[in-house]
Formats: sequence, structure tokens, C-alpha cells
Amino acid sequence: MKAKFKDATVGATLWIKDHGEWKAVTVTEVRKGGKGHKVAWTDAEGNPGKSALDTMYAQPKD
Repeated sequence: MKAKFKDATVGATLWIKDHGEWKAVTVTEVRKGGKGHKVAWTDAEGNPGKSALDTMYAQPKD
């Protein structure tokens, strides 16, 4: 299920597809409005990243 803006709160776990594999990430910042990378996150190893909300999922999808 695709993530919605209400799902993207600081501390929430969302899912991204990284090189064909599902990866859980923790939201660290959400930017309202504008275009592009609205969600900043860290993965389980502590690596930071940014993604557009429309590429993120509330739960992994097969």
C-alpha cells in the first residue's frame, strides 16, 4: 500500500524498494508542499536518504 502524507510522521517506519529489495526506513523529516524529495529517512544501518512520498509504502508490496 502506497504511503500517504498522514503516514509520513517523524519516527514512523515506511518502506522503499532499494535495488529490488524491500527496505524499512525511519522517517526523520517531512517537508510539506513543493516537489521532489519530501521525506528524509535513515535505514537500519543509520544511513540517511531522501525519497519522494509517492515512491514510499506503508507496508511492503509484492
